Amino acid sequence: MQKPKANKPVVTETKSHKFILWGILLLTAIVYSNSIGNGFVLWDDDVYIYYNPLIRDLSLQGIKKIFISNYTDNYTPLTYFTNAIEYKFFGLNPKAYHFFNLVFHLLNVWLVFQLISFLIKTQSASNNYSLITHRSSLVPAFVALFFAIHPMHVESVAWATERKDVLYSFFFLLSLIYYIKEGNKNYLLSILFFLLSCLSKLMAVTLPLVLILIDYYKNKFQISNFKSLIKYIPFITISIILGITAMYTSNRDSGVGIDAIPDFSFLDRIFLASYAVLFYIFKLFVPINLSAIYPFPIKENGIFPIEYYVAPIIILLIFWGIFKLKNYRKEVAFGMLFFLITISIVLQFIPNGKGVVAERYTYIPYIGFFFCFAHTLSKIEGKIKSYLTIILIGYAIIFSILTYQRNKVWKDTLTLFSDVIEKNPTIALAYNQRGFARQLEQDYAGAMQDYSQAISINPNYTEAYINRGTVKHLQQDYHGAIVDYTEVIRIKPTDVDAYFNRANDRANINDMKGACEDWRMAAELGDAQATMMVQQNCN
Repeated sequence: MQKPKANKPVVTETKSHKFILWGILLLTAIVYSNSIGNGFVLWDDDVYIYYNPLIRDLSLQGIKKIFISNYTDNYTPLTYFTNAIEYKFFGLNPKAYHFFNLVFHLLNVWLVFQLISFLIKTQSASNNYSLITHRSSLVPAFVALFFAIHPMHVESVAWATERKDVLYSFFFLLSLIYYIKEGNKNYLLSILFFLLSCLSKLMAVTLPLVLILIDYYKNKFQISNFKSLIKYIPFITISIILGITAMYTSNRDSGVGIDAIPDFSFLDRIFLASYAVLFYIFKLFVPINLSAIYPFPIKENGIFPIEYYVAPIIILLIFWGIFKLKNYRKEVAFGMLFFLITISIVLQFIPNGKGVVAERYTYIPYIGFFFCFAHTLSKIEGKIKSYLTIILIGYAIIFSILTYQRNKVWKDTLTLFSDVIEKNPTIALAYNQRGFARQLEQDYAGAMQDYSQAISINPNYTEAYINRGTVKHLQQDYHGAIVDYTEVIRIKPTDVDAYFNRANDRANINDMKGACEDWRMAAELGDAQATMMVQQNCN
């Protein structure tokens, strides 16, 4: 039987589908409702929000400074602009920042639903289908639902700093939608939204490749037709310019000592990337034992753990399996490539972040996997479809519960890093951060215990020595503090804080000669306060 021809698909939007979308949005709001009560955490929230000078001035001059500054070497001016608006009206009330993170997540759920709807409609039109079936019309609902409630997305929503994640995704999805809708006006809007996405977070630079993938899926990509390729040039130009920026800035936020990104060879990074892909696939189905930090593997005698070497073989088998598919090859290939493209720049080919993987990186990429499963399920017939539907309903219930519980982990610094330590008790940074939270609460005994544990894990962890020295100072153990600061100077002879703090505590034990030597050294390293102390005490 010949398929009826039509220039555009005839779509029957039913009220039930609208109710489904509203139901998904309501469920999302309920699942994330407890995140609004969370506070800030000493895990970038202090740097990007609490002490960020850029968000405190919403004047024209302040806005200009937001867009010309590269604060902490991460160029996300549009994200800071939204934070500046919040600061203007709500100050440093964390509820406001968490509330608007949730608002953007809800908007993104709605946009995911629209994106998949448009994608299915246009792909059907390119194949001359005259009717979108009821089953395929449920695909957007499936994708939007699991995008909304998947526990791996908690980090992007419940962490105030990750405004950049939900914000870049908002414009990223809008750019894709307007590109699919076609037309000159929509094309220009797509470029604009892409630029806004990149200004929110540089992870958006993969969008041009996604556009090519979409055209492939719609049977509209023609590499031999130069005119059809011209439309990608504005996107690629923006991507290259801001991608170069990303390459130059991604390393610089890694800190020193314990926070520094290990030096891996290119071959090592292939194993790291393969492991990361398998990790994300596994957590897609089994999102348990989640953690804010997944440390880089330690090479024992120059060798990774065995799973890193097995990972590339499994990846090749997955691609072979996709190639062998017949009925669902195109949808599965599209979804897998969508995932790989959008996550590619954080697979450690380019050094990035403080861990081998991060849950927030899956926020947009998982859409590809959800689309694979939803589209495949829509084509399955018989009892197996009923069984799979029951399993997916079970998954939705479990994911909703896990996400609600995971939000609680981001309540404050103590709960967050206690959770990290519970999952992996060998992460020195987690003990240091928890120690600092305890220090702020004047739990000096607990802070000392955490700092000492961090140092025992990594004897070169200068920040933990500085923090432990500060606690000793607060307890008037000046000699003990001097010992810790001296150790920092041995490890890092240019540490200004160590010289300045040691000078103060030498002054506290009446060692003015030693204090003046340290103040002078700190002054030579550029510390203005040390210069003042020299002028006042060392003439």
